[in-house]
Amino acid sequence: MSELIKRGIFGAIYVLVIIGATSINPKLSFGLFGLFIVLGFAEYRGMFRKKFKIYWTALLLPLAMWANSTWKFFGEGDHLPTILILGIAGLLMEHVFTKGSEHSAQGLGTSLIAAFYLGIPLSLGPEIAVYSGSFDYLPLLGIFILIWTNDTFAYLVGRKLGRHSLSKRLSPKKSIEGMLGGIAFALLGGYLLSEYSSSTLNLNEWLILAMIASIGGTIGDLFESSLKRSAGVKDSGNLIPGHGGLLDRIDSFLFVAPLAWLYLSIL
Repeated sequence: MSELIKRGIFGAIYVLVIIGATSINPKLSFGLFGLFIVLGFAEYRGMFRKKFKIYWTALLLPLAMWANSTWKFFGEGDHLPTILILGIAGLLMEHVFTKGSEHSAQGLGTSLIAAFYLGIPLSLGPEIAVYSGSFDYLPLLGIFILIWTNDTFAYLVGRKLGRHSLSKRLSPKKSIEGMLGGIAFALLGGYLLSEYSSSTLNLNEWLILAMIASIGGTIGDLFESSLKRSAGVKDSGNLIPGHGGLLDRIDSFLFVAPLAWLYLSIL
């Protein structure tokens, strides 16, 4: 099987999983993001295993944050302050009792990044589908569609017209022209979603989400590039053949989701 065909097949499977899990019912949506936390942590830990010890409490904290979002939607209350206090205390305690931690705080810092890099967006992500108080899959699925649109056309426009590097230090192949092309097509995607979907969001709201998806997605991609450079790896993993790891596929979403959630929460 050629690399192009393999990339196309597994890319399509990934897209279908996202569409199915986000659009059928909230239980599947929350479940998908819980799975993403576990798989994402495994990849993150694997990236840095040769450099730093990533503490296991860095998995428990985002899982607890995700569970809190789930409990809150299903009427079990909001316990986030307690979770944050206990989670951070757990991380500090694991650092104290870990052999060799007296010589370096880098393991603790890298673990804290993992906890919040995964915990905040992947616990808030499914809340986007229920921001109005009832299940509406279109805002969440629409954000994925806008991110995919931005990524695809940023690549195509950048490949054709790219002349000025966006960030030579982190991702030399990304260009300013590509970023602008991605924004333009994401805005077009926002317009199409407002016109041809049954979402309660209006045109202006979709266009703002398109800007969040474009600019936030680009920053998220660059941030993950910085993590991979720190870890000395090309891909975050090999979970999705032809595409690398899960974090390579959701890096944009990890930055976009909190911003989109914040915007929708103030509507």
